Amino acid sequence: MSNSKLNSEQLSQIRESFPFYSHSSSKGSPIYLDNAATTQKASVVINCINELWITGTANVHRSSHTLANKLTRRYEHARDICKSFINAKDRREIIWTSGATEAINIVANSWGMKNLSEDDEILISEMEHHANLVPWQQICERAGAILKIIPINKHAEIDLTALELLLNNKVKLVAITHISNVLGTINPIKEIVKRCHQSGAKVLVDGAQAIAHIPVNVQQLDCDFYVFSGHKCFAPEATGVLYGKLDVLEAMPPWKTGGEMVKTVDFLSSSYQPAPLKFEAGTPNISGVIALSEALIFINNLDRKALLEHEQHLTQLAKQKLLEISNVVLHSVADKSSSIISFSVNELNAMDLAALLDEQNIAIRSGQLCAMPLVNKLNSNGVLRVSFCFYNSTDEVIQFIKALKQSIAILRD
Repeated sequence: MSNSKLNSEQLSQIRESFPFYSHSSSKGSPIYLDNAATTQKASVVINCINELWITGTANVHRSSHTLANKLTRRYEHARDICKSFINAKDRREIIWTSGATEAINIVANSWGMKNLSEDDEILISEMEHHANLVPWQQICERAGAILKIIPINKHAEIDLTALELLLNNKVKLVAITHISNVLGTINPIKEIVKRCHQSGAKVLVDGAQAIAHIPVNVQQLDCDFYVFSGHKCFAPEATGVLYGKLDVLEAMPPWKTGGEMVKTVDFLSSSYQPAPLKFEAGTPNISGVIALSEALIFINNLDRKALLEHEQHLTQLAKQKLLEISNVVLHSVADKSSSIISFSVNELNAMDLAALLDEQNIAIRSGQLCAMPLVNKLNSNGVLRVSFCFYNSTDEVIQFIKALKQSIAILRD
């Protein structure tokens, strides 16, 4: 097991960047191990929101007064920051959304309805979040296309041999998660994209669980679409990004329509702005977008290699300690995995265990994890999930394990 590269002073400094850890309550701050659901918010994000709302709000891309022009420049500068963060080729490839879910729905309803015909096929993996499953079900039903599932193997990894067998000239799109929100498996996206492109299929990558934990370079991955949510990388809720290759975006029709995304309008017809604006109808989440860019700057200013090593240290320690507990079944067994661990305890209800942990001030996730088909395969009664971030500590892992043992003992008595 590797040791964490973060010493106690460095970890303390990082935790000080999150007001959550200095906020006091009657119970004290909980041990928060539900980072795959959402992350705590960084001070720079909170301060940015406060500053934007206190100093005055205005709409972007519309009014010509000084305040509106200033906010428009900051809003568009945020696009440049995001472009650099994921190494997009062109700033026009960054589309602001309310999150990964809306981003996937844009691709499904815009690209999908234009490019899918009867008997065409879409592939998704067995480990997808509902957000990367349900939109494709809907579009396949409307277009007459067929949704097929890439299975996972006993090592909790994508079965690449099965993928090869599924790929053919009918497959128009492969939609796949970068990191499983249930298993923590890090998928070999670059290799998957290469195989899919050789077959003529486009690839959408759901990066919601990856963006805060591992560097993302969309040009190296060569994916056609990449999506992520702001709230999973220390930024406000209802913010997110759809990256798309510019030539692909330019060929896509708008999905949501209204103000902002139009070029000309009369009572008979309308013409639309080019990407990205044609996908950003209505008043956007201006403060949220600018705060999201502050979160990306915050992440980039940290030693990401050291943070990743710290998260891996916490994850390996937790896995080791979990396996020492009788009747614990570990579901997160992939060789290449992130800081997400899902597990079950034989004969015990996951929700009951999570409730007892909550009574001991430990916050984890339990149930179906918005991935019902996969979780039902693992355990029909649901699973427990702990997910670490770099602001978590070794001591918190130890306290979690102690509390879990106590909770198991209570339910077995």
